[in-house]
Amino acid sequence: METFDYEVQQALEKQKVAEENNKIIRAAKAQWISNFKEGKVRLDTVKDLKDLIEIESHLKDV
Repeated sequence: METFDYEVQQALEKQKVAEENNKIIRAAKAQWISNFKEGKVRLDTVKDLKDLIEIESHLKDV
């Protein structure tokens, strides 16, 4: 029974960390979008767009 309790506790902690990370990611995305709209961030090349898409994909996996 202790093993089960430990596994449940670990799963809950992992979920909490994931939720916290998602909050940070959402805030960072909002700031990036704001900066993009204000012209502080630019996508000048296809590589810039590709890098952005790859980063977005990576963040979804986190």
